[in-house]
Amino acid sequence: PHSIPHPITHLPGEFPDDYDEPSKRHLLWHVWRVLRRRSWPIVFFVILLLPPLWLHLLAQPYLYKAVAWMLIEDKEPKISFIEGILGLDPQIGENLSTQLHLLQGTVLIARVIEKEHLLDSKWVGELTPPPQKNKWLFQLLEAIGIPVPPPPTATHAIGSREASLSALVKHIRANLRITPVKNSRMVEIAFVSRDPERSAQVVNAIARNHIEWQMETRTAMMKRISRLLVQRRDDLTDNQEQAEKSLEAFRQKTGLI
Repeated sequence: PHSIPHPITHLPGEFPDDYDEPSKRHLLWHVWRVLRRRSWPIVFFVILLLPPLWLHLLAQPYLYKAVAWMLIEDKEPKISFIEGILGLDPQIGENLSTQLHLLQGTVLIARVIEKEHLLDSKWVGELTPPPQKNKWLFQLLEAIGIPVPPPPTATHAIGSREASLSALVKHIRANLRITPVKNSRMVEIAFVSRDPERSAQVVNAIARNHIEWQMETRTAMMKRISRLLVQRRDDLTDNQEQAEKSLEAFRQKTGLI
């Protein structure tokens, strides 16, 4: 304990830190007290930061979002017993979670890029990094002895096309959102881009190609099952003919009537 030579003078609500009330010793009270004491510096810095913030926001490009909805039908194929008999691989399920993964998978996006001829559009040029600048700096680093990675060159046409395809697939997946609609079997497909026509093109192409892909998969499976059934029928016919020939030979050998 120590004595104070003169009384403490303060305004209501402005207690020093050493004489704060125990009921007010919590975080929100200290934050409010600091904000109140430093109100003018805070207002000054907010006003100082507002113009560059507005300029930065005004410089941002507009983004356009296209949305499509698609129904995932809940129906199971009726050929599971045939798969077991013929030894086929199990089919890809048509449940909602499987379809969500297929909709945002690389295979479907690559199919969309191929069908829509996106590799030949100006979109690829926007994703291509600009040529390296300040070549004198790289030359100086090489002269000093610091290793510098070689710049990417499109020396091989196939490699360059594969790189463009990979970059375009990565860009589409980053801006694509597949969301199931609550309490339904509907799926929402959304894509964000700087070009509204491009956003609509990608969304419609994903929905259309997904439906076509599912139909092609079912058709290919049915064709495969038909070929296997025809082959199994021919094998059974051959076995029947061989059995009849063996029976006729045994009948002639033993003299049975």
